[in-house]
Amino acid sequence: MTENASAGEFLMPRLTPPPIERARSAPGRSASEPLMDPLTQYLRECEEAPGYLDFARVGPPLRSVITARAKSLETLARGMVGAVSTLEEVQQRARSRAATLVGVATHECTIASSTSAALMSVAFALSSGGNVIVPSGEFPANVVPWLRAAARGGPTVIRAPRAADGSYGAEQVARVLTPDTVAVTVSAVGYATGWKAPLATIREVIGPDRILVVDAIQGLGVCDLQLETADVVIAGAQKWLRAGQGAAIFAVRDHVADRLHPTLGGWPSMPELDSDCTAAGASPVRGPARFLPTNVDLEAAAGLDAALSALATCGPARVHQRQRLVAHSVRQVLSRFDATVIGAEWTPEQRGPILSFTLPGLESDRVKRELADHGVSVSVRDEHVRISAHLSFGDESAAVLEEALWQIKPGTGRESRPVTS
Repeated sequence: MTENASAGEFLMPRLTPPPIERARSAPGRSASEPLMDPLTQYLRECEEAPGYLDFARVGPPLRSVITARAKSLETLARGMVGAVSTLEEVQQRARSRAATLVGVATHECTIASSTSAALMSVAFALSSGGNVIVPSGEFPANVVPWLRAAARGGPTVIRAPRAADGSYGAEQVARVLTPDTVAVTVSAVGYATGWKAPLATIREVIGPDRILVVDAIQGLGVCDLQLETADVVIAGAQKWLRAGQGAAIFAVRDHVADRLHPTLGGWPSMPELDSDCTAAGASPVRGPARFLPTNVDLEAAAGLDAALSALATCGPARVHQRQRLVAHSVRQVLSRFDATVIGAEWTPEQRGPILSFTLPGLESDRVKRELADHGVSVSVRDEHVRISAHLSFGDESAAVLEEALWQIKPGTGRESRPVTS
């Protein structure tokens, strides 16, 4: 199916063989059954209700993540010799998988406790003087750290206004770029609009000497985000990676690491610290762990390892294609109800996994409440209803969404509803 597919076509083309089914209706595979393809196996780990369309807020953990987290707690609870070391090995495995996903060397990647914590560490790692560009409309996690750092003598903050349709890119950055700009920070995908930042063209405008910091929490793992152009990549794992709370991928490329100072680096970042805790002369660890104040939760790291392992088996090309189909299917449903979608003219390459819309004559808060009454979970951001559907969105989810919208806004949609099995 293409982006211009007609409304009469299937909402979600089934991937064959075999057809995609939800995990709760899929029995265990017997020895006589053929092996499932990796994407189908991944989707069977997704146990959320079909109306859950709020992954930009939080992603329900995969079944394997729940199992891995429980196993890590059980390992600690038993207190056997080597228990902590075993979990630290899992953490290092998660770190290696994360580095592969982002496209950096393993030593350039670590695991932080959250996106906010890692962004705060980077903001306070910049030298004083100069300025950092922060686009307007960013989520506060990518604004507050820079303001806090500026208030303590760090670079001043310059806001880059967005275009009228909510997009931003090289043109907006170029308008506020100055010779004193030392860094630019952007979200790979806008949390309120779904706009996917053109990181490659932003890099061309700012040049190789300025640090490009990317908050990739919205979309990492399910979208191609051009992260090879970023110097610093940070992404919490609790949304699209479906790894649960408490872990975030934090990558800093070698060529900028020495330009950042471990201002907030705690004792774990200094393995040569003496017994009297005299920090002077203690050498920080190699890689981004030097910027973090504490260790990551081992249970959270185990969850991240399981989530990244499950995703890696599918292959990025297959995952990215599936996510585009999901976004297209959501748009097909919305088109039947005269919804006004932010960035309706954006190409699939310009849009992440988020679609925000309004319905004629209805307040978005009311739409959210009534969708919830009919089993559909969404958020409201900037007076728009935000749908953020994951790979697990299929025919059943589309039917639930369409039925809920019909109950809210009758008179449209039903006559064009396709027949599904």
